[in-house]
Amino acid sequence: MTPGGRFCSWLAWSCLALLCLLCSLAYAQDRSQICLSAFADADDDGQRAADEAPITRGIAASLLDESGITIDTGLLSESPLSADGLLCFDDLPAGRYRLFVSSSQYAFGSPSAAELQLEPGLPPPRLDFVANPLPTAEPPAALSLASLDAEAAGLLIALGAAALLIILVMALLGCLLVMSVMRRADSPPSPMMTGSGRLA
Repeated sequence: MTPGGRFCSWLAWSCLALLCLLCSLAYAQDRSQICLSAFADADDDGQRAADEAPITRGIAASLLDESGITIDTGLLSESPLSADGLLCFDDLPAGRYRLFVSSSQYAFGSPSAAELQLEPGLPPPRLDFVANPLPTAEPPAALSLASLDAEAAGLLIALGAAALLIILVMALLGCLLVMSVMRRADSPPSPMMTGSGRLA
């Protein structure tokens, strides 16, 4: 190949590479992301303070497009940014979206759904969700005779004694039945009568 041919070939490949780069940059500028940030609102004012820790797990989110179709879901605990309390949906084209947040461990102090518009050239939105842990139910106290009043304790003791008496009576009847069956098995067989009335 002549030096002029090599130069033309190099120029063609360079132009093609530059065109691919420009197309990918244009595509990337048309794409954006939506992030949600969840934090525990310790002072219950609805605003995130510097000392309020992010929530890192226990929250799920669903992203719907403008026609109401779920296009992505995510768990905060599986997000690479979970240590900062962030869950992001990336590579989204411009348009209108709806974000739904749910949790079985937290109550939301802010609405659990939000509508937003992604537009090219604008910074991606970040939605702050205020959440507080749900109160945990205390386990029921163990029943003890000391916690009962005298009448209830007396009734409980009487029922226990009656149940014990029934068990003893049933055991005694079982023993008598077994002994009766064993006696019959040990006794000699009775003589059999033939059809004519004679002993066999």
